[in-house]
Amino acid sequence: MGYNNKDLSISQVHTSKPIDQSVANHAKEKMITKDEITDVRAVNTDKELLVAIR
Repeated sequence: MGYNNKDLSISQVHTSKPIDQSVANHAKEKMITKDEITDVRAVNTDKELLVAIR
């Protein structure tokens, strides 16, 4: 099954200063201790935390 990429809209997002990722790192450390979870990725801004688990 092929996908048509012509309808995708991609935006580059950046900031001029680094954002402290300690919240994301703490969330990853807590989640990876669970036996059911094999991988964790996390990133945060000053207002949001995004976590993906496998």
